[in-house]
Amino acid sequence: MGIVRVTDIDHEKGECHGGTLRRSIIYILLFFVSIVSPHVVMAQDYPTKPVTLLVPFGPGGDSDLSGRVLSSVAVDYLGQPLIIQLKPGDRELSAPTR
Repeated sequence: MGIVRVTDIDHEKGECHGGTLRRSIIYILLFFVSIVSPHVVMAQDYPTKPVTLLVPFGPGGDSDLSGRVLSSVAVDYLGQPLIIQLKPGDRELSAPTR
């Protein structure tokens, strides 16, 4: 076996081995850009408006109480108030349709 150089030309395929190195470098750069770019997007302030939670049950039930507990804690994490809207309806179908 001899020494393989990056600039060796593969006469059978007519390609230069340096092309695969260049392609690998491009893939590595794209990988690092894809890792860094979500952090730039996540740095934005979100949400900017109050968040509404639709509860498809009537007042006084477990879902109502859970939503109210969640709303008291969510302000610390979201930075916006969490508004609970109770939407009881026919077999709990009114909340998803709004």
